[in-house]
Amino acid sequence: RARRAAGRLRRLRRELGVGRDAPERTLTWRAMEQMRFLRRELPEEWPPERLARGFGVSTEVVRRVLRGRGCVPPGRRQRQDERARRAA
Repeated sequence: RARRAAGRLRRLRRELGVGRDAPERTLTWRAMEQMRFLRRELPEEWPPERLARGFGVSTEVVRRVLRGRGCVPPGRRQRQDERARRAA
């Protein structure tokens, strides 16, 4: 019961644009790993603005990806990849 209410509240907040939740994930894990690799290996050639243009996302998304560690369970990765493919 409480879980259902929390889900409804989250959906309402998303629809109304309330709060600072993380944006919907539109990148696959492979794309995020590639983004981290490019930034780590060639930081002068791949500033956040160029990464954003290259991957078709905002600089805010790039900033969040680069700040994140990327250590999550395989099931979560798979679900995110499916969502990203549906969004594309």
